[in-house]
Amino acid sequence: YAIANDLKREKGALIYSPSGKQGLAIISGSPAEKAGLKINDIIISVENKEVNLDNPLSNLLSQHKKGDTVELGILRDGQEMKIKLNL
Repeated sequence: YAIANDLKREKGALIYSPSGKQGLAIISGSPAEKAGLKINDIIISVENKEVNLDNPLSNLLSQHKKGDTVELGILRDGQEMKIKLNL
């Protein structure tokens, strides 16, 4: 994906839907939707810890509990941004 889309980043977790439909990749009413995450966003960090093969997104999120608010670093349309996610 990084090569096909000329991304400068090789790490992170891509929010992807083969159909391109938001509701299949991000469930309606979920914390991800409420935080404003979108298809093709790449989650690059959780609480400033890089998402990579040694730190997969699921492991980083599992370090927090329901009700916690975590800061995600994301890459959207080539721009890095921060989003607060309430688990």
